[in-house]
Amino acid sequence: MRVPCLLLWVLCSAVAVADPAPKPWAAGVSEAEQTTALALYKKANTEFEEARYGQALAMYRDAIKHWDHPAIRFNMVVCLVNLDQPLEAYDDLEAALKYGADPFSSETYAQGLTYKKLLQGQLARLQVTSKEPNAEITLDGAKLFTAPGEATKLAMPGNHQLVATKPGFLTTTIPLVLMGGKTSVLDVTLTHLAPTTIVRRWSPWKPWLAVGGGAALLITGGLLEARSYSNFQTYNREFDAACAHGCGGPTQPAVPDSIDSREHRARIENDAAIAMFVGGGAALIVGAIGVYLNQPHEAVEKPMTVTPVVMPGAAALLVGGSF
Repeated sequence: MRVPCLLLWVLCSAVAVADPAPKPWAAGVSEAEQTTALALYKKANTEFEEARYGQALAMYRDAIKHWDHPAIRFNMVVCLVNLDQPLEAYDDLEAALKYGADPFSSETYAQGLTYKKLLQGQLARLQVTSKEPNAEITLDGAKLFTAPGEATKLAMPGNHQLVATKPGFLTTTIPLVLMGGKTSVLDVTLTHLAPTTIVRRWSPWKPWLAVGGGAALLITGGLLEARSYSNFQTYNREFDAACAHGCGGPTQPAVPDSIDSREHRARIENDAAIAMFVGGGAALIVGAIGVYLNQPHEAVEKPMTVTPVVMPGAAALLVGGSF
């Protein structure tokens, strides 16, 4: 292939010539580091010529750790293009061309500019601005910039998501569909969260009073029911003892008043216990529902707004808000 051979000559000449004023891309790079990079570069070119672009790319990346030469970067671009990674290819091409045409032959530099134009046609460009101080802008989860400011980002065509966050503001999420070769311009704004207060429907003690009252009624009803049961048992024993041969008949003695009154008292206690069970159960249920409904919650305080309204022959002010 003509491109790798040409670039190899460029890189070799840069190492061999002892220039008292080194080129910018060689400044601060020792001869030993240049030699190491050149050796890796030659091995990578062998893989490159056999169209083993993945292996070549890995070796080129090792080479630029020792010497970030534009020629190495350019061959990385060719590998990435062949591996269908245009976004990464464009980044490396920018690094390769940052010194202009000086590191290359005119033919290679022209080829680099052609690659750049082709890659720009494949990639989408996004320009984002925001004036909100300290708002953090991210694209697909990666930080783009902190506002106020702007940023331009190349991205693959397709679906993306831009998010803007700031304490005290609603998070702004913007789905994007970016087109290859097109520039999308976006100005991001955020909405301030309205102040909130913690409120309840009623005073905290009110539903609990219903719960306590219901529980008290149930306990009292239970005590009355126990007393009624005891009186019924006593009544049965006394009735059996006093009326073993019957009571209340024409020739039989009447039921003693003390026994009769005990039965009456037991029935009253039983009726009262049932009433307390019903009332206490209802009060307990109502109180429990009240406790649930009375949980503290946030209430948004909507600021008062005044909107002028103009109608034919009249004018008014529309006032809105929470009072």
